This record gives sequence, structure tokens and C-alpha cells, in this order.
Amino acid sequence: ASEDVQLVVAILGRRFELPIDWQDGVGYVRTHLELEEVPLWNPRTHGPAERVKLSVHRLNDAELLAERMVCFREILADRTNGGFELAVNNTPIFCRGACWTIGDIENFGGSAERLRSILTTAAKAGLNMIRVGGTMSYESDDFYSLCDELGILVWQDFMFASMDYPADDADFLNNVRQEVEQQAARLRKFGSVAVFCGSSETEQQAAMFGKDRDTWQHPLFREKIPAWLDAMDVTQPYVPSSPCEGTLPMHNAVGISHYFGVGAYLQGHDDLERSRVRFASECLAFANVPSERTLKERFGVLAPAIHTPAWKTGVPRDSGTGWDFEDVRDHYLRELYNLDPNVLRYENNARYLYLSSVVSGEVMARTYDYWRTDGRCCGALVWFLNDIQQGAGWGLIDSDARAKPALDIVQESWKPIAIALRDRGMDGMSVAIHNAERETFAGQLRVCLYADSRRLVSDAAVPIRLSEGERLEIAIDEILGSFSDHLHRHRFGPQRQDTISVRLLDDDGELMHSRQRALSEIPLLAGDCTVNVTASETGDALIVTSDRALRRVRLSSPNTEFKKNYFDLLPGEKRRIEVQRRSEGAARGTVSAVNWLGESYFRC
Repeated sequence: ASEDVQLVVAILGRRFELPIDWQDGVGYVRTHLELEEVPLWNPRTHGPAERVKLSVHRLNDAELLAERMVCFREILADRTNGGFELAVNNTPIFCRGACWTIGDIENFGGSAERLRSILTTAAKAGLNMIRVGGTMSYESDDFYSLCDELGILVWQDFMFASMDYPADDADFLNNVRQEVEQQAARLRKFGSVAVFCGSSETEQQAAMFGKDRDTWQHPLFREKIPAWLDAMDVTQPYVPSSPCEGTLPMHNAVGISHYFGVGAYLQGHDDLERSRVRFASECLAFANVPSERTLKERFGVLAPAIHTPAWKTGVPRDSGTGWDFEDVRDHYLRELYNLDPNVLRYENNARYLYLSSVVSGEVMARTYDYWRTDGRCCGALVWFLNDIQQGAGWGLIDSDARAKPALDIVQESWKPIAIALRDRGMDGMSVAIHNAERETFAGQLRVCLYADSRRLVSDAAVPIRLSEGERLEIAIDEILGSFSDHLHRHRFGPQRQDTISVRLLDDDGELMHSRQRALSEIPLLAGDCTVNVTASETGDALIVTSDRALRRVRLSSPNTEFKKNYFDLLPGEKRRIEVQRRSEGAARGTVSAVNWLGESYFRC
């Protein structure tokens, strides 16, 4: 290099000369630029993920030396009162998403094309955060650039997990410092990187072995790493371990937690109120059944036998336990649908797999509904976004980069406006809503009660107006304007209703949210149900109607993909489902529902 070289940086139509510090023939550049009214990068759920091109040229001949996209944003963490709430550009964010594994286990990360496929699928579902955990590996620049582009926040662990590291070993510390400084210098330039975390479960592991606080609060993660990051002027919030804080690191009511009460520990949804989760950086691990297309391509049939080695190889389990995560899923199938999974699998394996593909998503969706509307929890990341092998793994996306039914269902609870049905005991049900949009929402909340899943017995609506960040809880009886005993708690005679529907519509009547529940044991319809599927006038969608209230309607087709599936349907409702055909000819297939023992064939 010649010391007469001069450099200039160009950004947002402005040019700045860069001072070069020459040392022994090597030029070093470090500068500070001040810009006004820059476009801000936001997580995709809260605004556009604006990026700006920055280029470096040689001043004398304008030769382009380097260029990249940069992001402008501010990220802060509010830790008051034992919480952990991220704010981007002064806007509080409920972080919803999942933990990353690896893009391609055979290619150690995968191609940029495969990364884009997985991340785009996740982004379209409404995810706004991914955690790269300490049990995995640092990802490629392609990964973080895609997260910048797609508006996905990244919680980044350093690669330490579940061990007692020798913090008094000088050689080891020097090696760790180099790793931390190199990775922080590389990753801090990506706007999507929102949190740095020292480790995964190092504090929890020691605490669960009964060690005292001085042992499990490791100085490497509590003192050394944050000091190195501070010396580098790293601005992202830092946490020492995932989980951490609280009386013990695995306690939920303070700081960062790994919550598996609903899930591996077989708790009901009433445990959410007891546990008081503030931010779950891991949660909700289930053996999620892949899509029908993947089942057919990978196992040869739509309903493979789940006891075979080919299937069980893909089902996760904790080392040394006598159960796996399919047993966890079966527990909730029994609880939600009042069916014995063993008997169901014995008598009708196809229906067993259908209900299994739905139930994990249903449990996750109800959990997110609660957390997003209760005002305490500020984030929850499902344990595994993507599988690394075929089968019913933890991932919401399978090893072929296709969304699983669980993702179809849980994405309803990742929308900007959150809504939840609450059981308030003798007072009946209520509806809780949180407006996380960056603008006021105006519309109406409509409640319908049905008998025999067909006959409308109550129908009422109230106007709703919620400013940005506002919460509301309103009793069903207040909406109806009269006593309904819809949960049959007073038992004045036989129960009149078996289905409740709650719908949130905007001022134009467009459906924003829908929640439908059975009010008693889920009624199973036999053959007395008429379902029709017709093609839209434009041919790019199907119109689905039914004369009964149906739960988690599934459209199955060998030649057609559906933009939305596993949806609820009311009597007389016309549900428009956009389609993409995989081959020429009419869309053909079957339609079925969780609460319907039959199915209907369509060709249109």
C-alpha cells in the first residue's frame, strides 16, 4: 500500500474522507460518521427492515474497494422488576420465534439458497427472533445478512454450554478472549444481532447439581466476557447464560428462563399463571409431525407406522429417560381431545397422525396467546426452528425446509395483534387482546355461540379501539349482554352450547383473528356434515364452506399447496384459501377436520 492513497466512504448521498493511520506500511482506518434522518431497521413485526448501501472508494480514481448493506437501529433491554424486555428504536418488542440448529447437517451450515428457504418460511409465519444457542455453532455471514434483510432479530450465544470452564487457566482464557473478540467484531456489524449471551445452561447445570451460587455464577460469563465486550464498545445487551437470574437460574418468574412446564413436564395451561415466565429463550419442545407431502416423500405413505426404527430415529428424547417427546405429544392429545392415543393409533393410525400433527401446534398457540396478552412475558422461543433429520423432530420446519402443521397453527399467535380466550371460572370466559401494532386498531369483537356445532344461539359484537401497546380484557357475558353459562358451571339444566367462536374484525370487516373452542368434551361429528370446496373465479384460490362448526380443517392434495391450512370454519362461512398448483390440471384432494369423523373429496 502507498501512503499517498486517500479513501472516501459514500452513504445516503453523502461522502466522507477517511483518515488513514499508517503504521509500518499498513494503513488502519477508524472513523466516526454523523448522519441525520437515517432510515431505521426494524424487526419485521414492527416496521420495515431498512438497510442502506455503504461503499468505500479510492479518492483519486473513484475505484470501488468495498461495499455492504448497513442497518441503523437502537436496541435496549429493560430489566426492571425482574423482567427482560427488548426495545428496538424505543418500541417494546415481544420476541416470538425459535432456536436455530444448522441449515444443513451434511454441509455444515448449508448453502445461501437453503438458508434463504428456511428463513423466508419462518419470516412469512410471523417470527421475529431466532436464537443461535451455545450448543450449536456460529453461523455464516450469509445467515446474518439474510436476517438483516428479512427483519429477524438474532439472540447470539457464544459457543459454551453446560460445563465448568477453567476460568483460572491463562492459556484457556486467552483462547476464549480471542474467540469472543473475533466473533463480536464480526457479528456486531449486522443490525439483526440483538443480544449476546455468554453460554447455554452453564449456570443451570451447576445449580441443578446442587452447587451454591458462587459456583454456578461463573466469573468467565459474569465478569470476563462482559468486560471484553465493553472494551470493544459493543452496544447489544448481554446476558451471562441462558437461563439466568432469579433465586435459581431455572426459576421462571425473574429474568431468562427455559420453560418446559407445558411440554416435557406435562403441565396444563394453568401452569402458565403459576410459573409467571418473563422471557423464555427456550420453550415448548414437541415431536412435531411433518407435512403430508414430506411424509409421503420420505416414508412412502401418508400414515407411516410410528413404532418402526425408521420413524423413531427422528423422534427426540432426553438421554437416559424412559420416554421420548412423542409421549409428551400423546399426553396433550389425551388432555385436549379426550382420546386414548394408544387406542386411536391401534384403530386408526391415519387419524392418530392427523390429530398428532395438530395438537402440538394447538398447545403452542394457546401458550403464546396467554403470554402475549398477560403483560408479564416479553418473549418466547420454541426449542428448534428447523430439523436436521427427517421425521417428527422438535423443529417447526422439517429437514426438507417445509413448514410443519404446527407452524401453520402457531403462526396465528405470532400476528401483531394478540388475542386469547381465558377461563375465568364461575364468571365464564373472557377475551384478552393486546395491540402490538405501531398504530391504533379500530374494529369489532364478535362472539357466536352454537348448539350441535350448527345452530346459532347467541351472536353479539362490540366496538374495539386500542392504541399502540394497549391491552384489554372483556368478559364474554359483557359482549353478549346477558347471562349465558356457556361453560356450564352453574348447571341450570343441560348445556345449551357446545362451540364458541370469537372473531376480531377491522373497520372494513376484514377478519384479523379467529379463535374457536369446544365448550365441553369436543363433539365428534359422524357423517351428518356437508363440506363443499369450489374454485374461486380467478382460479388462484379455493372456497371452503361447511354446515357445521369445524376445528382445524385440513386440505390434502397430491398436486396443490395451500397458503393456509389447519384452520377453523363456522357454519355457512366462506373461507378463501389461496393455492399454488404443483402440476397441471384441477386441484383435487380431501378435506377433513379434527371434530369430524368423515372426509369430503373435491376436484375443482
